[in-house]
Amino acid sequence: MKQSNFLLAILILPLLLSNNSFAASAAAPRLPAEELKKILDAPPPDPKEHSKAALTKIYMERGRAASALGDLDRELKELEAGIQAVGAKDPNAYEFYNRRAPLDLDRGDYVSARAARELALEVAGSAGRQFFQLNYLSSISAVLRDRDSAKTYLSRADSLLSSVRRGNPDWGRFGNFWQAALSESKGNYNLSFGYLIEAQSHYRTCTTAIRSYMGKTPNPADNSYYYLPQCLGRSVELAARLGYLREAGAYVNDVRETAKAYAQAHQRLLFETRTARPIARVYLEQGLLTEAKELIDSTISRSEKFQQGEASLQVGAVRLFAAQLEMIQGNWLKAEEHFRARRDGLRANKAQAEELDTENVPDWGYALLRLGKTQEAMNVLNADLTTSQKRFDGDSLYLWESRAFHALGIGAAGDKEAAVKTLAVTIPKLLELGRGQGSTESGFLTSARTGWILEGYIALLADLHRAKVRTAGIEPYVEAFRIADLARASRVEKALSAAIVRASINDPQLAAVLRRAQDLDYQVKAISEALTALQQGVKTDKPDPNREKVIEKTRAELARVREENDQAQAELKRKLPDYSELLNAKPLTIGDAQKLLRPQEALISLYSTQQQTLVWAMAGQGQPAFQVVDLPSAKVAELVTKLRKALDPTEADISQVPTFDFATALELYQKLLAPVEAGWKNAKELLIVPHGALSELPFSVLVTSAYQPTKAGIPFSDHGGAPWLLKNAAISYLPSLSALASLRRGVTPSAANSFIGFGDPVFGVAAKSAAPVAARGMVRRNAKAPAAPSSPTSNLELLQALPDTADEVRDIAKILRADESRDIHLGRRASEQSVKSADLSTYRVVMFATHGLVPGELPELNQPALALSNPAITGEKEDGLLTLAEILGLKLRADWVVLSACNTASADGQASEAVSGLGRAFFFAGAKALLVSHWPVETVSAKLLTTELFKRQSSDAKISRAQAVRDASLAVMQQSAGKSYSYAHPMFWAPFVVVGDGG
Repeated sequence: MKQSNFLLAILILPLLLSNNSFAASAAAPRLPAEELKKILDAPPPDPKEHSKAALTKIYMERGRAASALGDLDRELKELEAGIQAVGAKDPNAYEFYNRRAPLDLDRGDYVSARAARELALEVAGSAGRQFFQLNYLSSISAVLRDRDSAKTYLSRADSLLSSVRRGNPDWGRFGNFWQAALSESKGNYNLSFGYLIEAQSHYRTCTTAIRSYMGKTPNPADNSYYYLPQCLGRSVELAARLGYLREAGAYVNDVRETAKAYAQAHQRLLFETRTARPIARVYLEQGLLTEAKELIDSTISRSEKFQQGEASLQVGAVRLFAAQLEMIQGNWLKAEEHFRARRDGLRANKAQAEELDTENVPDWGYALLRLGKTQEAMNVLNADLTTSQKRFDGDSLYLWESRAFHALGIGAAGDKEAAVKTLAVTIPKLLELGRGQGSTESGFLTSARTGWILEGYIALLADLHRAKVRTAGIEPYVEAFRIADLARASRVEKALSAAIVRASINDPQLAAVLRRAQDLDYQVKAISEALTALQQGVKTDKPDPNREKVIEKTRAELARVREENDQAQAELKRKLPDYSELLNAKPLTIGDAQKLLRPQEALISLYSTQQQTLVWAMAGQGQPAFQVVDLPSAKVAELVTKLRKALDPTEADISQVPTFDFATALELYQKLLAPVEAGWKNAKELLIVPHGALSELPFSVLVTSAYQPTKAGIPFSDHGGAPWLLKNAAISYLPSLSALASLRRGVTPSAANSFIGFGDPVFGVAAKSAAPVAARGMVRRNAKAPAAPSSPTSNLELLQALPDTADEVRDIAKILRADESRDIHLGRRASEQSVKSADLSTYRVVMFATHGLVPGELPELNQPALALSNPAITGEKEDGLLTLAEILGLKLRADWVVLSACNTASADGQASEAVSGLGRAFFFAGAKALLVSHWPVETVSAKLLTTELFKRQSSDAKISRAQAVRDASLAVMQQSAGKSYSYAHPMFWAPFVVVGDGG
């Protein structure tokens, strides 16, 4: 095209685009089935009797009729007949190619779709049509891993749009639409070649642009609507992959509904299968395995109804998810079946299979390794790495994933030194490229895949240590110590780091910038959860206009806050460039950890793999002790479960509580701690970094030598003489090694006031009239929910009152010399509004003596919460539940938060977590340490323990938190409930643990 003609085309581009089939044209109205059949039963038109324009119209109508009847294969035949009738190179054929290509894409046949797009580009004629075809071709080439073609097409489309942006007066009208098209192509390119962070940015731009173009009432019949489900789906998929789980979950319903609306309006039967991949990814990252499986199965079933359905790339993608779903559940054989089905299905489209070569994926190789099929695994892993090295560069996440899994294969095949060398370089790149900026979470599937690699590396290092082999300057047990912390790293640690970094900043203005950025990030998550809850609410056949308005308002609010959050994060990056590094702290070396330890402290770090457990122990000076123990993670879990049966019995009758399992407690001690005794035996305080099932057990209940209890007059009084580990040292717990660095990074100013406490909330009349407990029974806080009142007005009425917690709060307030009129909130005053209206940042100790609730424990409760007074009684507007999301918004500067409730250290859906979701939230809000319980506590002994520990701290300013808990526990151990039973059983004195800074 001559320059003058090109400029003329650019100037009239808006008009051309507005008439393009993907600009603003509406789908044809539907006809009754009998009318559609008449159209198809009519004889084909005679080319000699019709113009080419008329032939185009007739064949397009015949194709649409077939589509409306659900006959995709017939529609494709009609389109092909139309091309033959008007001529393959005739401009009128453009409409057929433009319809044929997306149908091929819906079927997952990208090679055929590319051919149709190339032909469409040849006959496009106008610059507008060329622009869209160039974008489509770039995306298809990217999926087919043709980097050069994808880049060339994208560059041409970008240049075309840049010319329009500079000089066209209609940019204001069409600019957002064109920008959406180009941004989608850029997102597809980056996603296909492993640049996930860049891809998400482009998909977000596409989604925002197309929403702006369509306005407040988008019409699914408008072809431009295509970009909404397409870009939104990809953005949601990447949000989940990069760790923005709440935001991803909030938009899942939008992806599903917009895809459905578009598919119906445009008679694209398989279009919805293209959104199965992003939604399935969100489900898998959220750990919603049942929902993921249902979606995967329905997608495969739907696609199999059409020709070569198993060869579809969409089916291949969800089959990969099906295999990964089985892998994260440990079903390696079932996973392997899915991988083989995926391979066989993709091979059905021979041309596409040969060009794309995606049947070998690293996850398949890893599954084969877990099945012991090493040679077969290496065949898959070698083929995958060869392909990846050809397609991806050093900035691609996919290349580093292939290298990592390949290294695991090399190690399994016997070359462990080479494997370790590769993994030492590969793992840092994997973590760098696979994490979103400012992300504080990691999805279920992503964590599992990273965990397989890290655990494999740790196991190889353990083998080299046993063989006394060093490679490339790597000391195996030292490197394993560092990598174990990466594998163990939790959301708890990131929340703790965020709070400590914020508190450590001396510049008030910079601290305010940081708090704003963190608050906005919290708001994005909270609004995302609210939107998800609204969309998952009760639905009826008739739309509820009010509910839809609320959803739209919430969606708009989320978009606004997300934009503000992006700006705040950018400002934070400018003013505090090291923040991301501080938040995602590098794992500590052994030397780093030793420097952080105080005199008379020792650190014990544990990590369990599928074959063994690694244990490190060290004091601030001297040689660390290290041992690889033949105790697989499954066996560890079995032993912990045995011990917890006596610690957390279901019975309320004391006569049914079993004697403590001293033999199992000794077995764990002898296998885990005794071999590394040299590293900790002289310490008075132990800092323990647990892993897996060990996170669910207080180490204080381990015994250091054999003990046989003798029956005594008072039940369990004989337990007091046992050689408990607690008698040797005080114990505190860290969610990770990096948490130690966060906690001891700097000294923060102490809060002015000593104590504020909330206890004995009022739940309802029915709760107050609970039946008395039997003489030999125990009152355990929230061990079992009482029967529901006959007609409760609030879910809080289902909870049992805790009147003794009032005395507990009062006693501690007196010990800490608190202002009782201001700082004690009991009964009606123990309300959610009281918590939110108090300036908690001025208190050193913040206490909640009430029920700790987990999701599902009350109707419609979907996140952890603390139960406070019933608003139906207090007359307040709050709902009486201080949820995880609301705790995140609190501002604390507490030396510690006491959760004298139930089970607040329970594993929050992940056994690797050291504290529950409530604990994580309090860390983020600013707490330095938490006092939490591992099981529903017996209420009298709980009160004795908490009051005793604060007496000791109050009387001795130098005593540490961990030491105060130890001394209080030993004191409770010597007491009893009259002559009914002794508190020497560890279920009474051992539930509470200090998590965080035990100093």
